[in-house]
Amino acid sequence: MTHMFKRKIGSNQYKETFKKIGKKHIKFMQFHWLVKLILIFALAMGIIAAFSYWYANMPVEPIVSPVAAEEEVSTTHFLDEAEAKESTREAIPNMVEMSAEKFTTSTKQKNFIMYQLFCLLREESNMGEVETCGDSGKSCGVLQFREATYNRMRREMIRKGLVTELGDRFSPFYSIETTAYALVSGYGREWGPVLRGECK
Repeated sequence: MTHMFKRKIGSNQYKETFKKIGKKHIKFMQFHWLVKLILIFALAMGIIAAFSYWYANMPVEPIVSPVAAEEEVSTTHFLDEAEAKESTREAIPNMVEMSAEKFTTSTKQKNFIMYQLFCLLREESNMGEVETCGDSGKSCGVLQFREATYNRMRREMIRKGLVTELGDRFSPFYSIETTAYALVSGYGREWGPVLRGECK
């Protein structure tokens, strides 16, 4: 009768054992993947944190904008140009007096040539304020010299030993000096204001 109470050992017993083992294995695998995900997440966060730190502390060279640089140069240029104009306007009276005195022989003649020079400067360039070239770009400088006219007069002055260099028609000093010589020498009618009788 004892065999009726003995536990039967058979295939069902092994099946139950395998089921238990399988459940434990699944639980273990689930835990294993969870650990992997946590580690991956932690690694990703570490990489992001390291990159953020590097980016925040990396040396940054100033970005130079071509436009900004061009504007700065342009501003400086305009300031220099304004200062140069002001300096020219202040220097013109001295240039006029020196040039008139250089080529005249009396105080009366000097004063008249100075008057004509100031008149021409006012009419041709507003005392050096206007720097555009007239006559379709052919006449330039504070006294609107054409290149050929200026060179002709300067070479004549060099031949007479009055000056030693050709100079530049764009220079207020050389333009005023050459015009003073021209007025004294009878070339004044080559300027429109003199020809029209505006600077008699």
